[in-house]
Amino acid sequence: EKPRTGVLCKKDSMVLVAYRNPGFKGETYVWDKPHACRFVHHMPHKDVPGMNVFIRPVSLDPLPVHCTPRRSVDPVTGDITYSLDVLSLYHFSEYGSRDKVTTHSCVYKAKKPGVSIDVTDSKYLGKISVIDPLTGDPLQVLEENKPIALEFASTINDAKGVMVDYLEIYSINRNMEVRSKKIIEHGCVNPAAEATLGPIKNYSEHKAGRFVGKVQLKSFILFQNEPLLFNYRLSYCPDQCAP
Repeated sequence: EKPRTGVLCKKDSMVLVAYRNPGFKGETYVWDKPHACRFVHHMPHKDVPGMNVFIRPVSLDPLPVHCTPRRSVDPVTGDITYSLDVLSLYHFSEYGSRDKVTTHSCVYKAKKPGVSIDVTDSKYLGKISVIDPLTGDPLQVLEENKPIALEFASTINDAKGVMVDYLEIYSINRNMEVRSKKIIEHGCVNPAAEATLGPIKNYSEHKAGRFVGKVQLKSFILFQNEPLLFNYRLSYCPDQCAP
């Protein structure tokens, strides 16, 4: 596994997560805050066996704190972006050629009013398609480690926008054993999934007068010769959804 650093965007905080190989003797911290904003070592994550996990929560509270992220507002959309620079040293207190600074951001879109709709259990609210992210064509067969996009579209006239709030991909074998990966939680990419699968994108895209929700990732196999199944929760909006 390659060392990776990512961010989990929560409602009122950013959680920086770093995965490092066994034997890592360096340190990771928010740039220019080596003492107050150092990452804290946690037990290895079950989804990434053998990797050391380091975590640094950062509050978005406007009050002065040790690890204050940069804040910028888009003058057109009103979207707010919080960002932090993270320094990774591979040898404690020593700078080397492998060391690097990476920037991690969370974008909070301007709030738009939602809509409540009364539905019955029999009314299907959306549809899911597996497509080729380059051509937009539906995929019938998935090849391991190939780019795919899961597209979620609303079938409700009053809800033109869809965003993926939760996504779990699972498979069941003949012995009724279940394996799964949580890809999206609370509208954010799961860092553990991204550490094993590579970059994952959760976004909204305009298509045929509506905004479809899309999750882009690389395909994978949980059980040989068994299909992948999807457990998901969607947010419905009158227009484009805010994450």
